[in-house]
Amino acid sequence: MRCFRVLAVVLFSAFALPAAAQPVTETCGVFVRQGAADAEQTDYIPVFGYSVTNAALPLAAPPGQARIDGILCDRLTLELRPNDYRVLTDLRVPFYVRSGIRLVALEVADGQFRVRFLSGAPTEAERAQLADALDRVFDALEAAPPANAGQ
Repeated sequence: MRCFRVLAVVLFSAFALPAAAQPVTETCGVFVRQGAADAEQTDYIPVFGYSVTNAALPLAAPPGQARIDGILCDRLTLELRPNDYRVLTDLRVPFYVRSGIRLVALEVADGQFRVRFLSGAPTEAERAQLADALDRVFDALEAAPPANAGQ
């Protein structure tokens, strides 16, 4: 029986997609202000199946969510991925990544992209990844700015 399990694992591993080809999993949702546009009450609504990482570009709001005030994705680590900045440029709302109790915001301040920790602090590896991700954002914007990036 033990030999069968080992063989099954080896066979499964041989036919599994390479890690780079598998979609990255994350759980995302939207922040929606209740009532008037200047209302202070904001609700978080999980949107199952919606992903920023795996989304087609340009990014679109999740189905059934015409008015959103922000997007939050829960991930295993606090990392920025290639599509993340498109939340700001395509949807024009703030983007948040949460990992456990730690929360980071990708936002525009004084016309510049920045990363701001709202809860917790990054590890050294996360700090380096976030800095590299911001560099890639600037490079991508210089190469081909989205149509509404300056609005």
